[in-house]
Formats: sequence, structure tokens, C-alpha cells
Amino acid sequence: MVASISWGYDADAITLWRPMNIAPIFLGNILLCAVLSDKRAALLPLLTRFLPWTCLLAATITLVNLYGDSIIYKTLHGSDILPNVSGTAHLNRGIVSLTFMILFTLVMLYRVYIRPAITTPQWVIGMIIALISCLIAMAVGTESQTMQISIVLVLLGAAIPCVSNRKTWMLLSIGLSLAILSAPFVAQYLFKHVAPLAAPQYIGQTIDPETGEMVDDFEKIPLIADSFVANRMEIWDFVSRRALQHPLLGHGVEATRSIDNWDFAHLYHKEDMVLHPHNFVIQIWIEFGLLGAVLACIAFAWVLRSIWRVDDIFMRRFILGIFISALGVCASSYGIWQSWWIGFWGFVIAMVPLILTKKTDKTS
Repeated sequence: MVASISWGYDADAITLWRPMNIAPIFLGNILLCAVLSDKRAALLPLLTRFLPWTCLLAATITLVNLYGDSIIYKTLHGSDILPNVSGTAHLNRGIVSLTFMILFTLVMLYRVYIRPAITTPQWVIGMIIALISCLIAMAVGTESQTMQISIVLVLLGAAIPCVSNRKTWMLLSIGLSLAILSAPFVAQYLFKHVAPLAAPQYIGQTIDPETGEMVDDFEKIPLIADSFVANRMEIWDFVSRRALQHPLLGHGVEATRSIDNWDFAHLYHKEDMVLHPHNFVIQIWIEFGLLGAVLACIAFAWVLRSIWRVDDIFMRRFILGIFISALGVCASSYGIWQSWWIGFWGFVIAMVPLILTKKTDKTS
């Protein structure tokens, strides 16, 4: 990230501010990893008791907000926030983070209480049922399609067959690497051939009942009527084309915040600029080019290898599902340098060594 500042060809405003801004978060994550790794035996029992109840409390507050017109949120923020809050979209990021934390907590409960025990404590069974019920209730009530998609991806990832076969993991690693390396070209294809199908189609004009004026009328596909599919695809397209102008090293960290002469038709994305591409792979390409893409391939191959080495088949499936779900969220929603996102995944990664046991068979 810091090195890319020296090759930020077109992004004149790139400075050290972003690396310096989020450096404490990275350092905090490293410190947390070190502490949890060193004090595993002492901290695992505490976290196993503390984290489920924390997630249940957070889920309860979230559900009260979701189904109670954001009553807690509005109370805490005061009357000034009331005119600006409609719907529940302001809760989306918290809901996505909480979803992954609950999934990770379920893995922890299984690892500590269910897998090694002959009899499982009643409170653990009750907690698992409560957390799963909260996930279902949040999925039904939320406006976050990202959260809903993440649940579907967890189930699909966990259903991948032959997870005990080494070839399956090799194919997953190769497939993910090919997806990363081909992303700029795939993005352009999607914008050209898929975005028009996902965008609202103009069908004529109707009379506005309130004003009596003629207004344009659009037909929307029900499942994606309120989504940003076409908008995202146009962003991916023009960011990808710009990334390929400097394909080896990219344009430097946070280039999208500085580039102001994007080449696109404003069909679905009306603004002249974009803070980030809403896709972690495209963001890696625009900022770090092929170098960043190759490093990402290596990193994810290492992650998949680590999941493959988990000794319990059920945990292996569930963790693979969470990993695929996280990739799906990162490929459709958030910028990779958002502080809350870095901090959240740093916390999750730090906790991984606490709950995973690996194969000891060297032939594996």
C-alpha cells in the first residue's frame, strides 16, 4: 500500500494519509493475533462464554431496531436524526458484521462444546437455536440484500461436495485465482451483456397522481428492483478499463478517490466519481494491478489450504461456506480499506487459531 504511492500515475492526490490513517488498525490486529495465540488456553474458555451472549445481545438490539422503526437508534442519536432516517438501511453494515460474527460463534460453540463432548450442555443447544433464529429474523426484516446473499452463499459453500478430496481444494484454488486474474475482462462483459437485463426497463409515461404531471415509467425485475446491480456493473466496467491502462502496477492506493476523468456513459451510475469500486478484486486491480492480483491469488490459496487442513469435516464445510460468503460480500459491497471492515476481519482472523485444530497426518 505504501509502496504504491510512488507509482500512482494518474491519481495526483494520493498521499500517505490513507496508509497512515489505517495503520493503527493493522497494528492492532497484529497485536490481537499475538495475544490470542500466546494466551490461547486461558482466553478460549472466556471467549466461548462471552462471545455468544454478546452476539445474542447485539442481535436482540438489532431486531428491536429492525421491527420497531429504529427506536433504539433514534433514541441514542436524538431528535436531529429523525428527519433523516427512513427505513432500516442505516443498520445494514452492523447487520452484515453481526451475521458473520454469529456464524463464527456457531463454529466456536461446535468446536468447544459439541464436537468433543458426549453430552452437550443445555445452554449451548439453547444458544445455538437462539442465534440461528436471530439470523433468520434479521434476514427476513433487513433491507440489506448483502446480508441475505451472504446467508445463501454460506449454505452453498458448505454444500460443496468432496471436501475431503485434495483435488476439490486444488480446483477451488485454481478457480478463484482464474476469477481474480480475469476480473477486469469479466467486468466489461457483465456490463455489456448483463447490466441491461438487470436495469429497470423504460416502458413509457404515466401521470403522477400527486402532481398530475407526466413522468417516465420503468418496469423492474421483482427480485432486484431495489438493488444496485446495473449500477455496480457500470462502476466495475469503467474502473476495470482504467486499471488496464496500467496493468502491471495499477494506479496506487485509493486511486478511485482521486481520479476525476472517468470514461463512462452514466447509464446507471449518475455521479462523476466513485469512492471505491464496490468489488475487492477490481479495487486490487485499479490500485496494485497484476502484482496485487497475483499476491491476492497466493493469499487466498493459503487460506484455502488452511481450511483444508481443518481436521473436522463439518467444521471444514462450515468455514469454507463462511469464506465463500465473505468473498461474495467483498465482491459486491464494501471498499477493502474501510476501517470498520479491516478491524472486523482482523478480529475474526485473530480468533481463528483459538478454535481450529489441524490435521497431523503429514500425507495430507
